[in-house]
Amino acid sequence: MKQQKKAKGKIRIAEERPALMRGTVREAHGMCAHSAIHSPPSGRRCTGGNRRRLSHQLGESAAFTRARRARYSAAELMKAKSASKPKPVFYSTKPWEKTYLALRTEYLAATLFGSFLAGSLALFHGSFNMAGFLLAIAGVLLAQGGTNLANDYFSSIRLGNGPLGQERKLHFSIACFLVSILVYYNLSLTLGPLIFMVGIAGVLLGFFYSAPPISLGWRKMGEAAVFLGMGPLLFAAVYFASSSGHVSFAAAGLSLFSGALMAIAMIAAQHPDIELDRKARKHTLAGVHGKEGMALGMMFFIAIGALGAGISGLFLPIAVLACTLPAFYLAIRSWKAIELENRLASLLLALKAHLWGNLLPALALLALAFFKTSI
Repeated sequence: MKQQKKAKGKIRIAEERPALMRGTVREAHGMCAHSAIHSPPSGRRCTGGNRRRLSHQLGESAAFTRARRARYSAAELMKAKSASKPKPVFYSTKPWEKTYLALRTEYLAATLFGSFLAGSLALFHGSFNMAGFLLAIAGVLLAQGGTNLANDYFSSIRLGNGPLGQERKLHFSIACFLVSILVYYNLSLTLGPLIFMVGIAGVLLGFFYSAPPISLGWRKMGEAAVFLGMGPLLFAAVYFASSSGHVSFAAAGLSLFSGALMAIAMIAAQHPDIELDRKARKHTLAGVHGKEGMALGMMFFIAIGALGAGISGLFLPIAVLACTLPAFYLAIRSWKAIELENRLASLLLALKAHLWGNLLPALALLALAFFKTSI
């Protein structure tokens, strides 16, 4: 019986070893040190000969060696097998899930941050309209969702995938744009035609960001389009609706500041796709000018953001202006990371700059508004 068990054990090792041979000499040595403390039930120790045999002959991973010495615990073996296999990449073949993924809901948060800052400014000025604020956010989110869907559709066409199976994205994109126009038309009934014109401008900018014949995102105008759409146009829509039709120089300055931060984040996100954009002939700032162009573009938008913060500082308390400084610090660090070719760090720092650049001034404005009303 013992000989049969040993034979089965050898067969089992031969079957499991090819899938789990991922170890190094260092890992095998580490397992020997571990087994010296936690010895198997047989009481055997890992001598120098055993260590050399584990290192040079077996080449087993640490997880498999631990499972082997534990007499093939089922849980340990399953854990070792799962660790040796790469994790599958999620890809959906269902049309509805494809459409949802193309909507890019995670990017809609950037729209909410800018809208929150615009609404906080309207509340600070004392003329806040909650209904107009919510309707304006709905219109902006619909326009942003339509932009993402249209960009995914027309990018697939340009990359040679063809329109087959992509029509649903285009239909949903058009539906989002139409509903957004209806929202702004409803707002224009009480606030005048200016809000409707701003909404139409945002819809056209979002659709022709990737749609031919203009295709701003493919013709060296993508960064400027993102700055304009996520900055001045977004602020004009949300602040104008939230403040019941008022206009403010402080809002204009903060719109430049918020739009510049979004443009910086977009430039940082282009770095991993430089070669892909060049092959697809997509004329982005990174694809055309490389790392040097990205660095110059970031510095340009940092200057635009500083200009906007300075303009708003002329009409707002100094505390609000001070809350924009962390965003500049993060944006400058993102620019330095681009110079060092640290792509992930640059993108994360740019996203943090956009987050805190909108959130901190908004919280300061809310605190000041509450302080004014309490007095």
